[in-house]
Amino acid sequence: MNGKQLFRQYDRFNEDNFYKYLKQVHKFPKCYLLLDKAPQHYKSQQVRHYFEEHKHTLIPVWLPTASSEFMVLEECWNISKYDMLVSKYYQSFVQFRNKITEYFRTRRFNLNMRRYILSNTS
Repeated sequence: MNGKQLFRQYDRFNEDNFYKYLKQVHKFPKCYLLLDKAPQHYKSQQVRHYFEEHKHTLIPVWLPTASSEFMVLEECWNISKYDMLVSKYYQSFVQFRNKITEYFRTRRFNLNMRRYILSNTS
């Protein structure tokens, strides 16, 4: 939105952290979330309640199970793997983690989600 992106990094991917993330994303006026069916996305009572309470402004779009071709994020992972791993050496895991954090905070992928999703539906 207006050239801004939201990046958050958590030590664990659990329902509590996903709930916190939803509340941060919800600062935008209307938001469609393309989500897989990870349990953290839909099994949590607090997450389901939050979606229901804000159903007109925070809209989950559930992608088919095992359909990574519909996830634009997969293309981001592919790009980042090349940028971060090919011919690179990190002396420690902490150094690698810091580099990943810096990368995703500053990298702009500029992917056209509509074109990406539609090109993978044929």
